[in-house]
Amino acid sequence: MYNDMLGEGIFARIIMIGTLTVQWFIYDSVKVYFRLPRPPPPEMPKSLKRKMGLLDY
Repeated sequence: MYNDMLGEGIFARIIMIGTLTVQWFIYDSVKVYFRLPRPPPPEMPKSLKRKMGLLDY
C-alpha cells in the first residue's frame, strides 16, 4: 500500500525539484556575473532586543 504511494508520481516530483534547482542556479549565476549586491542581513526586532536585555529602555 505505502510502496505504491511513494513510487507513484516520483518521476514528476524529481522533474519539479530539478527545475527549481536549475532556476536557482541560473539566478545565482546571473547575480554573480553582473556583480549585483547582496541584500543586507536582517536586523533583530526591537521587541526581541528588549526581551533579551540588549536595550537600555
